[in-house]
Amino acid sequence: MITKRRKKKNRNWDEIISIGLLLILNLVIISFLFVGNWKLYQRRASLKKDVIDLEKEVALLREREEQLKKLFFKASQKEYLEKIIREKGLYKKPGEEVAVIIKEKKETPPPPPLPEEANLQKIIKFFRNLFGK
Repeated sequence: MITKRRKKKNRNWDEIISIGLLLILNLVIISFLFVGNWKLYQRRASLKKDVIDLEKEVALLREREEQLKKLFFKASQKEYLEKIIREKGLYKKPGEEVAVIIKEKKETPPPPPLPEEANLQKIIKFFRNLFGK
């Protein structure tokens, strides 16, 4: 069987324009999707960095919390409280005497006296000498 040759269809301008418009529309849609995807990628990278920073901060705060718990436990013990009160001189055991040491205040010397002529008088004197009066 012999195949018949098909004649090439000559595309008219309407088809060419419609195909071109579809290609342009597809390119516009793809570019919008690409730009949106790129912005989401950047936002996600920024949020990952923030998460890492916040995790570091949480670790530091947990460490600080452990230190504070240890200090609270130490401060809640009777011996520690008694030591602090005795250091401040607010408590003494029977038979003990408390000695209070008072620091002497150093007297600060008085400020030097101001010169007799004020700045305004010096300026007036300068101009009088300048003009010879």
